[in-house]
Amino acid sequence: NEPVDYIESINISSKILESCRSFSINEINSPDNILNSQENLMSTCFLNIDGNASNFDNFAVELSAIKHKFSFIGLTETNTDPENGNLYQLNGYSACYQSRFFCNIKNQVKSKGTGVCIYVKNSLNYFKIDDLSLCKNYIETLFIEITSFQDRTVIGVV
Repeated sequence: NEPVDYIESINISSKILESCRSFSINEINSPDNILNSQENLMSTCFLNIDGNASNFDNFAVELSAIKHKFSFIGLTETNTDPENGNLYQLNGYSACYQSRFFCNIKNQVKSKGTGVCIYVKNSLNYFKIDDLSLCKNYIETLFIEITSFQDRTVIGVV
């Protein structure tokens, strides 16, 4: 087997991210927006949700106002473990949650400002890349590889 070069995929993704920008719901829903003219275009949405318990319902309502269905939705600071991820469902998506940071000093899971997840459109197949998905006191990451595309595609949330 040939070793997987995730670093190259991450470098390519970093270059793509340099051209990213924010859009309003009206801009996304505009007929002139490329998202609305190309059905198979890969697209992502990212949000620091600052707690699923307090903000997920509002996010889901805002997302439903957008005509385009993103390929991937990344959330940070979910404050949610994989065991409770099924409480926060988005229609048409499956969710991959990373475990939250466990503080050995306090002998408890950090409750605020922790937790990352990626919602993946149901039509796409993926697997979690355990070697790149970390939960440390200084960083939390979640990376998945999409197996539905011809070329290797890695999506991550940090």
